[in-house]
Amino acid sequence: MVEKFRERIEKNRQRLHELVNEKGLTHPDVIQLSKLIDQMLNEFDEILNNLEEELDGVPQVHIRITPTGFEFEISLQEGLKSTHIANAKTFEVAKKVARDYVKNNGSHLKIYYLEQQVTD
Repeated sequence: MVEKFRERIEKNRQRLHELVNEKGLTHPDVIQLSKLIDQMLNEFDEILNNLEEELDGVPQVHIRITPTGFEFEISLQEGLKSTHIANAKTFEVAKKVARDYVKNNGSHLKIYYLEQQVTD
C-alpha cells in the first residue's frame, strides 16, 4: 500500500514538471496538480505516522508469524518492508522455523505473533 502510494506521488510529481515546462508556473493546471500533490504528501505523512504508532513497542526489524487462514507465514519485517521466509502448517512449526532463522541470521531478532513477542 505504502509503495503504491509513493509511486502515485512520484508519477504526479513527474507530470507536474512536464506541465511546468509546457504551460509555465502560473497555469491553472499546474496549480491544481501542485495542490493535489500537496494533499497526497499530507496523506502519505499521516499514513506513515499511523504505521509508526502501530509499530510502537515492536522493534523495527523483527520476525513476524502471521496466520493466513490454513497456515502461518513467517517473514522478516524491516520497518515497512516485509520479506517472506517460509510458510508452516502449524504454529509450532512456524515458531521452529522462526527460531532457526534467528539462530542462523541474527540472534538479536525477536519473534512476534499478533503483536505479542513469542517467548519459549
